Amino acid sequence: TMATSTAHVFDWVAEGIIDDTQARAIIAHEQQRAPGSRTSFVVEALIYLGAALAVLAVTAIVGDSWRELGTAGQLAVIGVVGSAFLVIGAALRRRPTPVLTRLTSVLWALATGLIAGWVGMFSDRVAGLEGAEVLVVAAFAGFVVALVLYGLSQRVLQQVVLAIATCGLTAAILDLLGLFEHGVTALGLTWWCVGVVWLILATMGRIPPRATAFVLACVVILLAPAFLIEPFSWGEFFAVGCAIGLIVLGVFLRQLILLAFGGIGVFIYVPVALFSTFG
Repeated sequence: TMATSTAHVFDWVAEGIIDDTQARAIIAHEQQRAPGSRTSFVVEALIYLGAALAVLAVTAIVGDSWRELGTAGQLAVIGVVGSAFLVIGAALRRRPTPVLTRLTSVLWALATGLIAGWVGMFSDRVAGLEGAEVLVVAAFAGFVVALVLYGLSQRVLQQVVLAIATCGLTAAILDLLGLFEHGVTALGLTWWCVGVVWLILATMGRIPPRATAFVLACVVILLAPAFLIEPFSWGEFFAVGCAIGLIVLGVFLRQLILLAFGGIGVFIYVPVALFSTFG
């Protein structure tokens, strides 16, 4: 039975045959193969739908009196909810079933956003920071939380949140430095560098899940040149070069993800380059 298999897996962990991460992966794989897994997905979907409706209902109720809570009340509500999501997610990790693992990822993703929002509100209304300073502090808080949670649970959603937090932090820093005054060129170049670093880490296998890392790297690398097309005549050719580079690297590494995204990039940016050149 599944319970017996789970017990054996944890016995292997205790004996040092496998580690905790491998144990969780084995259990998740076996549970997906178990009868009734499709039913569990339906139940899980209904749980998420019910939770979303509950959140909407609470938001509608609290929304009318949100301003009356004042800064202290608003900070308390956001802080309590964010902390609750963190604690509940940590508790669910003790039972490594696929459903609870995915629920943990969702709760921790929401907690990251709430904590970043709490820090931003505190910086603005209590600490007296202004404008770009608030954005940097809030983005840095979100990045730190995302990095810690990704270290604890290297799941797909945690890596996506970490990538978003990284791009958000770089954008906030550029805004603080006043580099947005001359357009978004600095943002495009910075995000392109982030994508390249992500791609290098994915190639080295340092940022699991590897497939997710490749997808995120490709998305950032192909999106970043879009910020360079208008201010520079070579922007579209740089974008085409990025797409071709992904294809070449995909052939070298035998990675279909890189080949697919490289092909999409060529399909999008080559017509743009031809139109800008020949009108």
